[in-house]
Amino acid sequence: LPHRQTDPTSLLFNALLLCRFAPPLGYNYLNLIRQRQQTAFEQVMGDMDVVPFFGDIKFNYYFPIAIALFSLFTLFNAYTRILTCMGDTRFFARGNYTSDEIDEGVQLIQRERRLRERRLEDGESPHDVTMTLQSSPPH
Repeated sequence: LPHRQTDPTSLLFNALLLCRFAPPLGYNYLNLIRQRQQTAFEQVMGDMDVVPFFGDIKFNYYFPIAIALFSLFTLFNAYTRILTCMGDTRFFARGNYTSDEIDEGVQLIQRERRLRERRLEDGESPHDVTMTLQSSPPH
């Protein structure tokens, strides 16, 4: 992309996600601070206490706390540490790659760049979703 700007598709996708996540985040924030007065948000969105299980006061109180705990686990890489203590390392990304693996990655990137440049020259969108990887034998 010119000048390293984000393409319109990505911007629209992120705007869509923001529109989807804003109301639930606002609702959880209001539940977390235990706002007892009627707010404009509740007037527009309605009261959630009428929904079975999800409208329960216990769920509305403990769910945001659980989300905060999961976020802290992710922030401090606790999942990896727990799996390491248990002896399971098959899901981790390695930091030590061989020069052959690095060369293969460079070749894949160069091939994809050539394909996108060819699409631009032909007047097609370089962001068409197609399968461009060839099957290679496992290492």
